[in-house]
Amino acid sequence: MTLKDWQDQVDVNLTGVFLTVQATARKMVALGHGGRIVCMASLAAVSTGPMTWGYSATKAGVAMMVRGWAQELGPLGITVNAIGPGIIETPLARVLAGEAGGVIRQNVERRTPLGRVGQPSDIAGLVSFLCGPDASFMTGSYLLMDGGLRDSMGQELPQPGSEVARELEEAFAEETARRARLQPLIDER
Repeated sequence: MTLKDWQDQVDVNLTGVFLTVQATARKMVALGHGGRIVCMASLAAVSTGPMTWGYSATKAGVAMMVRGWAQELGPLGITVNAIGPGIIETPLARVLAGEAGGVIRQNVERRTPLGRVGQPSDIAGLVSFLCGPDASFMTGSYLLMDGGLRDSMGQELPQPGSEVARELEEAFAEETARRARLQPLIDER
């Protein structure tokens, strides 16, 4: 990891969350009605590996910031919680989730106790709960929603030359190209 890669991770995953929560909390305090803030951390906040430790560190930072904000904003009637999504079927997570029916997906589904990747609607349901009345006494929490993957992951690596390894290489190449297209936007900060 280069210093620039590290700084990009920190800027997007920590500073971006900090600035968003700061602006939101200021508005909520000004309105005087309390409120709910939900931040996105990641399964990576509690697990890491080669080439992912920088991302993991920033997501663990989000979970920790939420705990501090809960202490600061709780007296003002504002709850702050974080969600740690596992592998969710989104364009950004394609490299992890693979394509439906593909070997990456089959591998993930086999390793996940609930036998599937998560859907955006799974996360939306948890956000809805955290923003609703049933979560009015919940603040400073990090809620993992990963289908049980964290405790079943291990360090299973695909065999070189296997179909899974080839599909992963393809997905990583696409992700690298996507990041290169978006890098000018990140650099504008």
